[in-house]
Amino acid sequence: VADLGGEAGARELAAAPWMARVRRLIARRLDDACFAILAAGSGCQTLESFNAGGGRLTAAATASLADHLPACRTLILTHNDITDAGIVGLRTWRHVEAVETLYLSVCGLTPAGVANLVAAPLPALIRLGLTGNELDDTVATIFAARVRYLPALRILELKSAGLTRAALDIFEDSGLALERLDLRRNS
Repeated sequence: VADLGGEAGARELAAAPWMARVRRLIARRLDDACFAILAAGSGCQTLESFNAGGGRLTAAATASLADHLPACRTLILTHNDITDAGIVGLRTWRHVEAVETLYLSVCGLTPAGVANLVAAPLPALIRLGLTGNELDDTVATIFAARVRYLPALRILELKSAGLTRAALDIFEDSGLALERLDLRRNS
């Protein structure tokens, strides 16, 4: 869905009788209000994948997750202004521990936000995308310190994230069971 037509369109989609059969939703250019309507919509509670990348979302969007979207295993919020403040909403989302794929690329995150994201267990998380955020080598140390909270993590994307060769050395010794570590376009 490229344009819902505002809050009325979001309400209509969330309440559509066929929506409960949809497993993957890609909705572009969402604002916080439309995201909240979809996340809370009765028809959206069976979504397994919700891609809200490329919108106008802020921390208010993640705060609206609350206890919604219980079946969601893939959440994509890339290219939104989530910032570190939005990590609070993600961590308080009742179902965050069941998420397997999480994309937070180009979301205005800093090492402090990443530290908050992995400060508690994410036992199902297999793939994490943090490309294009204003990070540095401290994120490697953060991940190394939180290995026990990320037992399933196999793919970590940190392209264009301000890392140096030193980060690779830290990741190599971290104990993470990564199958793919993407550090392209870093110094």
